Amino acid sequence: MAGSHPGLKRIYNRLNRLYFDGELPDIEIVWEPTGDSIALSHYCSEGIEIARLTFDPALKGYNKIIKTYMMHEMIHIKYPKIGHGERFKAELDRLWDKGAYYKLL
Repeated sequence: MAGSHPGLKRIYNRLNRLYFDGELPDIEIVWEPTGDSIALSHYCSEGIEIARLTFDPALKGYNKIIKTYMMHEMIHIKYPKIGHGERFKAELDRLWDKGAYYKLL
């Protein structure tokens, strides 16, 4: 995607392949100040799908943290608007069982 940062996009594509069977959509992923958050999901105008991820530039060089937060956001991409309830926790458990957090935590 045109505005995506290549390094962030590589991480996203790799995690998508490894843990989401490559089924997540191609979205824009950028470095931008995020205020009080480390990473943000931005919904498209209909508010149904996530169209963009923003990571705070303060995270540059902290790949383990970036990957951890990116997987969190990828759950929101897979299941937009579910919040952090039981379905979200079940997906976290699935990722844990697949070894997604091995060497990250």
